[in-house]
Amino acid sequence: MASYDEASKVYRALVLGPTRVLEAVLPSLVRGGAGRDEHPFTVVNISSGLGSISRVMGGDFNTLSMDCVYRSSKAALNMVGLHTG
Repeated sequence: MASYDEASKVYRALVLGPTRVLEAVLPSLVRGGAGRDEHPFTVVNISSGLGSISRVMGGDFNTLSMDCVYRSSKAALNMVGLHTG
């Protein structure tokens, strides 16, 4: 298992980083007309199947050989994406 410092670095890079970028550019997109019917936009977060709780629970991955911090950060990014779209 990773240390708290290592986990914090991963979360800052893979969850908080993309969230901060989105928060920084979203006002400009909206001011520029993006998101309206004539100029829709889509936010795309690059995640991983490793962030899928159902796939891990379904046995698709050998969870003993996968990094729990990375997997949980990808699940967190998926959740952020659901709540910003």
